Amino acid sequence: MSPIPRPLRAVAAPALALAAAVLLFAGGCSSDEDVPTGPPPIYSSITISGPDTVLIDDSAVFTAVVLDTAGQVVISPQLTWSTNLPALATVNNAGVARGVSEGDVEVRATGGGTLSNAGNLAVIQGYGWVDQSDALSSLVNLRGVHFVSNRQGWIVGALGTIFVTTDAGKTWTTQTSLSTGYTLNAVAFANASIGTIVGSAGRVLRTTNGGVSWSALLGVDTDGGKSLNDVYFQDADRGWIVGNGGLILRTSNGGASWTRVLPGVTSANLEGVSFPDATGAVAPPPDDPFGRGWIVGDGGTILSSDDFGQSWSIVTPFATSDNLLGVVRLGTAQSIAVGANNRVLFSYASGDSALWSLASAPTPFTNFTAVTWSGSNIAWFPGYAWAAGKRSDGSVPVVLFSADAGVSWTEQLLPNDAPLIGNGIEDVFFRDDRRGWAVGSSGLVLHTATGGY
Repeated sequence: MSPIPRPLRAVAAPALALAAAVLLFAGGCSSDEDVPTGPPPIYSSITISGPDTVLIDDSAVFTAVVLDTAGQVVISPQLTWSTNLPALATVNNAGVARGVSEGDVEVRATGGGTLSNAGNLAVIQGYGWVDQSDALSSLVNLRGVHFVSNRQGWIVGALGTIFVTTDAGKTWTTQTSLSTGYTLNAVAFANASIGTIVGSAGRVLRTTNGGVSWSALLGVDTDGGKSLNDVYFQDADRGWIVGNGGLILRTSNGGASWTRVLPGVTSANLEGVSFPDATGAVAPPPDDPFGRGWIVGDGGTILSSDDFGQSWSIVTPFATSDNLLGVVRLGTAQSIAVGANNRVLFSYASGDSALWSLASAPTPFTNFTAVTWSGSNIAWFPGYAWAAGKRSDGSVPVVLFSADAGVSWTEQLLPNDAPLIGNGIEDVFFRDDRRGWAVGSSGLVLHTATGGY
């Protein structure tokens, strides 16, 4: 920049001062046409209301009742609307929310120095059960499913298949298992980072980075490579694996190593294992109900433990001779087991122990493969539960719902656009009383965010 010429420097400062004075005078003047803005409004309360659900790519309208400091309704309030998770739902300043991706969000309005109550909005993919099979785009037989959050979960199956989702199953991507010669039967996570997958021929896979990568766990005593059928974690440390020939494994370090439980108490193939969910339970049994677990298997076998699976005993007399394929323990006495030939069993308290009884035969007649329930709070009873499988004639998959911990069951409708004919469900998993997934043969994946209704 060129320097200011010397003659101009002498007048620059007085000229600037004069200009500033003129602007100051002009700013202090007003005319009859000026409209004073006045102070911003002050509201005493903002109460919003609206629907509690919205479909992805659909809209939900929220309204607001605003009161001023005199308790009078403000007819045209000045409000700014927002959601706490814009990636799941957005809202414009007319209060119109739009679903983006599945999950729960809070809608709020602000104005006049006041923040509204929260409008809780669940963004869902559809009501009842919806089909996610097209998103998976695979015809492989699927065997197990587990979610660590309402949006992130895994599916495993034949040919070493692993699928993962981070948007509640709207989309799925494959993960490398290096296990194409194995059928992967079950998956469970000790916490959001540490997970275990088990499969045929004694295959055990583990992740410590939230499923970003999986590696084979070597040196596990699987009794010569017996098939492993189920894995379950009670908390970040304690877990169990069951398999063919009465094989039972346990861990106390989140699956970093597994110890075979000896002596064995049965030669039956074991299909499912469950303990009450617990974090930090350390009291010795019988004071600690979290130490009590069940294992079910072929021929109606039920095994019981009250010392966190260090030892097991056979429950007699058998309540059925049919194969039992799934079990869930809701608490000390309340549990559900399901199996072939429409078999549903529930346990009940008897003194300081639990006894098993056959439930009334559900409709339709089903070969059950899996059962799950809605939560980890054992004080909540009766508990919601879901059992799944395939009709005895092999025609279509079945999902049944119980509101009384397995005593009675009601069939739920499945989506007509899903590949149902000839397929069955192999596993079902619920995060809570609304969100669940069911997987089965030929790439069948079903999901609900409304409890199946």
